[in-house]
Amino acid sequence: MEWRPYLLRPDAPPEGSPLPPHLATNRQQRHERLRAMAVEAGLPISAEPRAWISSSWLAHEAAVYAREAGQDEAFRRAVFRAYWAEGRDIGKVDVLAALAESVGLDPEPLRQALAEGRYRAQVIAAVQEAYEYGINGVPTTFVGDEVVVGAQPYAAFREAAERTLAR
Repeated sequence: MEWRPYLLRPDAPPEGSPLPPHLATNRQQRHERLRAMAVEAGLPISAEPRAWISSSWLAHEAAVYAREAGQDEAFRRAVFRAYWAEGRDIGKVDVLAALAESVGLDPEPLRQALAEGRYRAQVIAAVQEAYEYGINGVPTTFVGDEVVVGAQPYAAFREAAERTLAR
């Protein structure tokens, strides 16, 4: 598996923002569906729905740093847990530095890389590539030539793999 950045809300300000009205409506109902899927998959998720959207730009840049340091998977899991289970703002450098440290990375070089924008061009190029592929939701998973979009049950991935293998 290869993780690639995608900006679901590319216009989100760096400091994040409250949920827009169209998402704030029925957020408890939407969160309960998402929570049920997360619980079924054994993934941590908060009991309460989020009222705030973090900008994911810096988290994507930090993930490139973690990948280069050999801690890609551990760092991504820490970011997901922080955002979805703990309600932390992954758009903040201090949060990302603490998460990096929690998986054994030195947080100071990460802070420096984020301040310099060292990985920004890589993230921009990967996001542009996603748009060119027509990706419009997260997560998007390619299983051979099949595409599975969104948080889906295991059966959706199994069926995509079976169709791919049948061809």
